[in-house]
Amino acid sequence: MRSDSWQLALEASAPSTLTLYLLYYPRWQGTIDGQPVALRPQPATGYVQFDMPAGSHDVVLRYGSTAVERAGVLVSAATLLALLIAGGRTLVRGGRQRAGARPMGENTLRSSAPSGWLLAGATAFLLLKIGFIDPHTTWLRCVSSGTYVCDAQASTTIPFAGGPDLRGYAVSSDVLRRGEVLRVRLYWEGKPARLENLYSFVHIRNSQKDWPVNPRTGSEIWAQEDHFTLGGMPARDLLPGKLYEDELRVSVPEDMPPGEYFLEIGLLNPETGEQLDPQAEAVKLPLKVLWRSVLLPSVRVK
Repeated sequence: MRSDSWQLALEASAPSTLTLYLLYYPRWQGTIDGQPVALRPQPATGYVQFDMPAGSHDVVLRYGSTAVERAGVLVSAATLLALLIAGGRTLVRGGRQRAGARPMGENTLRSSAPSGWLLAGATAFLLLKIGFIDPHTTWLRCVSSGTYVCDAQASTTIPFAGGPDLRGYAVSSDVLRRGEVLRVRLYWEGKPARLENLYSFVHIRNSQKDWPVNPRTGSEIWAQEDHFTLGGMPARDLLPGKLYEDELRVSVPEDMPPGEYFLEIGLLNPETGEQLDPQAEAVKLPLKVLWRSVLLPSVRVK
């Protein structure tokens, strides 16, 4: 099993609905014994579900592309081809006009030639980029490194004891309104050692001890979101050295008092109920450690 494909041998004594520990996304495509099977998200968790008949079966899931994406590529290719043809025709027409023009008009006619060459050159370059550069190279694209993570608001390296490394994060906004959804993206990097069954969490919690507690839970935590996979993969299946984007969405309650709140993230082992310890010396400002959690820059609720 890899991050972009699952190959499973399953057996069911009766027709069953199976749920995989994998977040559903339209790009996932599945087959049972080589025949396509319809995948759907489980309503409560968003995990992949599908129906499987009784008996022993080979189930394969692959991360491919959707029909809409393929149609978009075809439309883009057709547009680029049309531009290339139009550019070629412009060049040919300009050459014919220059060949039959009177001397007085030469300067005017020649001035149109560079635009045709520019259009043809740009179109050819785009075709080269789509057809070869993007599929086969990392040219002209952001590439994450040991110190920098593409698309992250800030890059870092914080190891968690028994878990993956936190390599970066991004927060949709540091000023929130009640009823709004905060998006927090965490970037995890797998380790060579096999990891336990972990889930990630993000909490919006009081930054002052005398602040009101959440009336529904009696807790200092006013909003939270848990993920039972890290970037769509169970933690135990993360590949060493590979980055996984883990997006959590936190809904801000309508009755949350205005003020500045901690934004707390971390990892937890659901089997033991224990949080994983971040390596404290690796946590640099503006990040901080709160017990066994990492505090991202605070957010303000209006």
